[in-house]
Amino acid sequence: MFTTVMKDSVGSGSSYGSSGFSSGSVSSEPFNDLNPGIIIALVVVAFLITVIVFVLLVKRKKPIKGRFLHWLREFLNFRSLLIAGLIKFAYLFLTISLTITGIVLMCLGRDDTVLPMILSGLAVIILGNIVLRLMMEGMMIMIGMWENTSDMRAVMVKNEEEAKLEVEVPASQEPVAKEEIVGQAEPTKPVTPSQQQ
Repeated sequence: MFTTVMKDSVGSGSSYGSSGFSSGSVSSEPFNDLNPGIIIALVVVAFLITVIVFVLLVKRKKPIKGRFLHWLREFLNFRSLLIAGLIKFAYLFLTISLTITGIVLMCLGRDDTVLPMILSGLAVIILGNIVLRLMMEGMMIMIGMWENTSDMRAVMVKNEEEAKLEVEVPASQEPVAKEEIVGQAEPTKPVTPSQQQ
């Protein structure tokens, strides 16, 4: 009885498999319902949202209230780079991996291969970490140059905005202030009766 049940289940599985439930048809079925109109509509909606976000966040010159919006603006303007953190994480991971690999190599040495395995393990630990450090420092130097350039650009833009504000101050206000100061510096003397005659 058990064998007949197994035969029935295997047979039903094979018939289920022959009913068109193959890997090729499964992977292509979800995309059969997509027509070009839906794809064009999605592209248009994505373009409109991109324009709105670009105008309201990326190119906005006024400061934005809200911590998340400020972070999002900095992120979209590439003022905060993710790659610097990823390089630091990758450096730490690769350094630990090289050190563990070197220690394992030193421990795998047997009677006749103790010295070569110890030397290879030390080479992996020392030389591998030196080469890795030099590579990571090269990448961090490029990122540091980018950050310094962006900081200099931000300072220059700030100085230009301050210079524009100074130029926009009306020039007619300065003479008025000077006249007031001159008037205060020379007080009027009282006229005596002898001077009136």
